[in-house]
Amino acid sequence: MADDGGNETAAEEALRLDLKSARLFAEAAKQPAKRSLLNSLVARNVLREELDWFGPYEGTGYSLTEAQRNRLLAHCRQDAALGAVNSGEALDRLDEIQRSLRGLHRLLLLLIIAMGSLGAFCVSRL
Repeated sequence: MADDGGNETAAEEALRLDLKSARLFAEAAKQPAKRSLLNSLVARNVLREELDWFGPYEGTGYSLTEAQRNRLLAHCRQDAALGAVNSGEALDRLDEIQRSLRGLHRLLLLLIIAMGSLGAFCVSRL
């Protein structure tokens, strides 16, 4: 985010603190911070910025009728909820797959070491 007179700096600082807190809690639980949680913190920060939590919002404005605005809000909320659920599930599943692959990698390494030791033992017996 670019600095536009303090607005962005406050938003960036708030996001940095939120992300740091989430990572510290995860570390205390001896777990990696879930990407879905980190992404939701970024999205919440963007929403707060647009709602002027960090000062006046300087972004783009649109000329909409109230009916258009209400319809867009309803559809946006539905789309956002679906996207949040789907991406959260996908990221959590990806984390599970990565943990499984790390476990398989360790097992493969142990098997290679065991096979090497067995081969060395057999050769020394000749």
